[in-house]
Amino acid sequence: MDKRDVVLAFDISSKKTGWSVFRNGRLRVNSKTVGTIEPGDKMSLSEKLEFFRAEVIKLLDRIQPTKVVVEDVYVRFVGSAIVLARFSGVMLETVRTIAGFDAVLVTATKARSFLGAGKNKESAFKFVKEKFRLDSFDFSSHNDITDSIVVGLAIVKGCVSEKPRKKSKGSRGKKKSTK
Repeated sequence: MDKRDVVLAFDISSKKTGWSVFRNGRLRVNSKTVGTIEPGDKMSLSEKLEFFRAEVIKLLDRIQPTKVVVEDVYVRFVGSAIVLARFSGVMLETVRTIAGFDAVLVTATKARSFLGAGKNKESAFKFVKEKFRLDSFDFSSHNDITDSIVVGLAIVKGCVSEKPRKKSKGSRGKKKSTK
């Protein structure tokens, strides 16, 4: 990881997506470096996806990340996984289109294991709260943010070594000849 990298990390949810920003390998927690994206409960799925995309674009434009990491979809309940996959798809396309590179996917399990942050959301929350001295954070209000911090920190510390592919010119929509 290059010290000049700006990593924008996400824990995607249809109700409250947590995000965090690491600059130069560090996280300084304040209202400009951590937050949530919260579509309204009364929005249709399409409206939530549209709102989500617009908020992600605002973050990408403001933060100008060099890497984006997204917690990969976890399949516990099929219905929830389908909805999360839709949000994840919007995220991946938006990052590629707006930032010009592929987001990196990492599972929460892999990130927690790599960092020694326990096996569940509660232990990961405790790990982050202690590591970053976030005394004002409580689980019900901040666990989405702390989950984004876990995946972001894992990338900063080298959990995934592959580099996202840069957008190449002329790569869109070209079909290969079948002759």
